[in-house]
Amino acid sequence: MPRGAVTSARAFGYQRVATARSTNHAIRGTNEKARDMHCRADVAPYLALLVALVAGGVVSPIPEEAAIASAGALVHHDVLSLIPTALVAIAGVLLGDLAFYALGRGARLIARAPSQRMRARALSLIERWGDGAIVVARFVPGLRSAIFFVSGALGLSAKRVLFVDALAAAVHVPLLLAAGALF
Repeated sequence: MPRGAVTSARAFGYQRVATARSTNHAIRGTNEKARDMHCRADVAPYLALLVALVAGGVVSPIPEEAAIASAGALVHHDVLSLIPTALVAIAGVLLGDLAFYALGRGARLIARAPSQRMRARALSLIERWGDGAIVVARFVPGLRSAIFFVSGALGLSAKRVLFVDALAAAVHVPLLLAAGALF
């Protein structure tokens, strides 16, 4: 074999090894970028659910039940994972309820409390049922915002309201997720 041919083969062989090494590095770099993008993409639906639930609890015309049931359908189709979805949904509904509580607290502080009739109704419901009024409010969309608003306006303990609401949400949210997964 001529000397130039061996040199060319060696050069070609070295170039192939060098090319393979750079290709592996490029693939590794691509996989890392893809993994980073995948991690960011994994967080996005949960963040969107959280925002939808907080907004649904405060300003959005879309009820939180629709958002949670939709999330249940996404869990059923393996788009979302069950445990993170349930935790985010519970956090979202609690934040929305606390926002109404805070609005009621602010109304109390700036002397814009609800009407005497609304306060009397909510107070009688809370006096009659105690913490049960908050539990019932978790399951009744129209009553939910009024109870949390009036609870804040009446100066009920935020810790107590949050604790009872969290217990009710721990039952309510999984039921809605299951309903969304089944239908």
